[in-house]
Amino acid sequence: MKKRIGIVFIWFSGLILLLTSIFWLTKPTFSADMFSLLPKSHSQLAYGEQLFFEKNAHRVVFSFAGEQKNNAHDEFNNWLEQQGITSTFNFPSINALTTTFAPYKYALLSKPYKQKIADKASFEQFYLQQLNQLGSPFVSATLSTDISLSLAGFISENLSQSQVFTIKQNRLTRQYEGVEYAMLFATLPEPNLSINNAISLAAKIKTQINTLSKAHPNTTISYSGVLFHTAENAQQAKYEMSLFGGISLMALMVMVFWVFRAISGILLASFTVLSALMGGAIVMLLVFNSIHLLTLVFAVTLIGIAIDYAFHGMTDLAKVANETAQQASSNGYSKGVKSALLLSFITTALGYSCLLGAPLTLLAQVAVFVIAGLFSAWLFTVLILPFWQQTLRVSTSSLLLSKKITRVFLYCNKIKKPLFIALSIVLASLLILKPIEFNDDIRLLNASSEQLMASEKKHLTLLGAVDLCSTYINQPTLVATS
Repeated sequence: MKKRIGIVFIWFSGLILLLTSIFWLTKPTFSADMFSLLPKSHSQLAYGEQLFFEKNAHRVVFSFAGEQKNNAHDEFNNWLEQQGITSTFNFPSINALTTTFAPYKYALLSKPYKQKIADKASFEQFYLQQLNQLGSPFVSATLSTDISLSLAGFISENLSQSQVFTIKQNRLTRQYEGVEYAMLFATLPEPNLSINNAISLAAKIKTQINTLSKAHPNTTISYSGVLFHTAENAQQAKYEMSLFGGISLMALMVMVFWVFRAISGILLASFTVLSALMGGAIVMLLVFNSIHLLTLVFAVTLIGIAIDYAFHGMTDLAKVANETAQQASSNGYSKGVKSALLLSFITTALGYSCLLGAPLTLLAQVAVFVIAGLFSAWLFTVLILPFWQQTLRVSTSSLLLSKKITRVFLYCNKIKKPLFIALSIVLASLLILKPIEFNDDIRLLNASSEQLMASEKKHLTLLGAVDLCSTYINQPTLVATS
């Protein structure tokens, strides 16, 4: 017994030491940002996306509407300052916009520019008119960078969209569809909040908003920003990991205990899963520096596959142990089981390896985690489990049930042709009645609440970004490059 415990202790001590060392050396970060799942764009567009996300990832937006919106705005602004969160709203300079958009000039065109470029004569007149406006800050700032003046028109249209706000008594206001909104833009104190800190800060802000809503019942307060999406997606990911992982683990443990009727069976199955999780984490930390929480959600499937290795191994060891109970030592795995376990690992690993080249980082992380985890589980099953062979015995009730199931499979094998035809007809009928629909929309991975999504759309509308985005998305040149 001491030898068996010592071997398990040495195995996990090595894994813990390796995992701790790699975690300390790589210092990975955990993210719940949905934008990080998007495929990498063309280099020029990726540069613009990086600037945009870095600029807006640590900003939050609030809007106040109703009879007491000004009081709610001022009280909330004072509370934000007490938390070290400063309110900001700065119009970008023309030179800064020129530097930002210059790498992908000609890709984004203003609406007047698109209308004029369709006709040569009309465009020549339009171009000369723009060129003669050297007093225009947009033309003078961009002419040396873009002689076509498409960049000047694009920046001019962007800034015109920003001129929808007015300042009233030191409050930024916006009129939209007959309703006046008091707007508040704030910058978070830490640009790169950890997941737990993001959840905590988002909860504090929501609590304060609820308090203000009760104090000012005729006021509607809306909030949006990457912070709130990160917090809601992280909480949902943790919930799913706990729920699905817990249910899978409990169900499999009950099955293992029912078959072996011994604590040793549950411990060995748990050790196999733990070995898989640690092995997968070690390799994933070596390959990726930033880990997405959804990777851990999808990786809970590793629990079932790892226990499958342990379950097949333990049942075979228990069978051999029963057959050789009179002998002084056990014979280990029976002939062919080691090969079956190895082939099972190879086929599963090959299947997940197809995800390594996927454009989504999430899928590549899941593939690396599962392949490495299964390899660790396979090593534990092959190398460590045989030392516990003498402690494994299959219960009589499970043996009787397995014999019944075997007879069912043998009978199905005799009638396999009519059974195959019947199943094919049933499957074809189901496909005809309800065809399978595949939806690869990445937005389905987003777990943000409907309330937050509605607030996000509302604020984009108030900022004038909805119409602006729809205008540019319809441009063929932008769609082609992205």
